[in-house]
Amino acid sequence: MAIKIIREGIKRPETITVFTFTCPKCGCVFDCTLEDFKYHVKEIGGDKAIDCPCCKTELHTNKNFYTIREEPIHD
Repeated sequence: MAIKIIREGIKRPETITVFTFTCPKCGCVFDCTLEDFKYHVKEIGGDKAIDCPCCKTELHTNKNFYTIREEPIHD
């Protein structure tokens, strides 16, 4: 039997995950991506750490305030 397409799919654009942190020590607000983290525990909900670019305080995804958004990757 040949494949029969019932409804065409929509190719979604590739995205990148952007984290926005607010440093509790100096108030700096900055964006970063997964490749910017110093380390990350490779498991679901694993902690990630990054240094604040202003005061160098180590921030963690399991302790500090941050938001996540997806942005399209531009070539």
